Amino acid sequence: MGDLTKNLSRHEFACKCGCGFDTVDIHLAEILQEEVQYFYINSDPDVARVSIIIKSGCRCPVWNKIEGGSSKSRHMDGQAADFKLKYVLKDGTKEQINPDKIAAHLDKRFKYDYGIGWYNGRTHFDVSSSGRRRWDMRKKK
Repeated sequence: MGDLTKNLSRHEFACKCGCGFDTVDIHLAEILQEEVQYFYINSDPDVARVSIIIKSGCRCPVWNKIEGGSSKSRHMDGQAADFKLKYVLKDGTKEQINPDKIAAHLDKRFKYDYGIGWYNGRTHFDVSSSGRRRWDMRKKK
């Protein structure tokens, strides 16, 4: 159980440098929780649950620079997360949900708002109030 939502805890969003910055926007956590639920409800019967992995949440300015983030990155405000979703099958195996599918679902839900980034292996989502922003950073294979 998480301390923010059913599946998410503050420590999962903490800055990777160890500085202690873990002040995440609750609206972001709630939307990510809704994505977990959406992909579970719309999954095959063989799926026992959906897990979420926060690859990058809160970032202090120093860590944001190391990560190559924008100087205006919403990660520095606790309003952004790069994440993965995985199906956990009843036999215990895990299967990553295609990040393109996740980003497309978020784009459909939030047609006029927020930031969504397409990346190889992960999805970026942010809840800043600066309107609709979309970008594609996938590398061609």
